[in-house]
Amino acid sequence: MTTPSNDKMEIAGKRTVADWNSLKGKLNDHPNLWETAFDDFFYSRLKTRYLNPIHLLQTHGENTGEGFSIVSLQCALVEFLQTTRDGINFDFSNGSSYSEACKGTKNYTHSGDSKKIFAEFLQKQEPFNSYFDTDGKANDFFSNVRCSLLHEARTTGNWRITANSKRSETIKIEGRITFLQRDCFQQDLESYIWRYKIELLSDTDLQKAFIRKFDAICEQ
Repeated sequence: MTTPSNDKMEIAGKRTVADWNSLKGKLNDHPNLWETAFDDFFYSRLKTRYLNPIHLLQTHGENTGEGFSIVSLQCALVEFLQTTRDGINFDFSNGSSYSEACKGTKNYTHSGDSKKIFAEFLQKQEPFNSYFDTDGKANDFFSNVRCSLLHEARTTGNWRITANSKRSETIKIEGRITFLQRDCFQQDLESYIWRYKIELLSDTDLQKAFIRKFDAICEQ
């Protein structure tokens, strides 16, 4: 029985598996095409699946609760950004632990992996490492924001989501309450994305991880 081809599957806007395979075959001989890889595949995927929906909610929201949706998307984006740096993909049926996956396998699956992925991103990448400077702070965000939002559509542990422009810091503690300024967090995420582009154009390890990530996306 012939396995149907997925060459026409769209993985980044209108870019398909076939488009990726065609570009990938040219990257070794034409390293200048890494900018195309970023723009046409990575950024296009982010824009259509994360950034555009977030911007739509920011622009047309009425501050009646859409911040929960915005931050839920931001949390999903964090995991995608870090696993692209690592060149690994989630596979519930055939993966290894996150730490083992980062050593060379392309798949991870473990109950604690998402927490480790979040901590890795928040503690090591700018500007997040300036306000998530310990395991405790990163894990607190993971448990009381990421997990609480995705499982119960609420925050816990005295965390609050705000769009209040008077709170110009991404994270601000006032008494017992920790405020996440969701628009500042979005600015920080988008700043990271453009710094990652600069890194990707010259870092061969990041390039290898990028290829692993998109190859696995194309297999789905």
